[in-house]
Amino acid sequence: MGLMVGERIKILLVLEGGECAHWLAKALARNEDFVVDWSADALLADRRLLLLPQLSCGKAIE
Repeated sequence: MGLMVGERIKILLVLEGGECAHWLAKALARNEDFVVDWSADALLADRRLLLLPQLSCGKAIE
């Protein structure tokens, strides 16, 4: 099952390095097919994934 026309890929980066994460997120966001967010804390990122209503392949994504 592929993406539908107009759908965007949601990416959550979990990286401790603030500057590295900033530039990686910025580079990925240049592609209009990606929606990029970033978290420096794995536990907070995990909580965020659990709270999302959208599921893909049995896992929440954002």
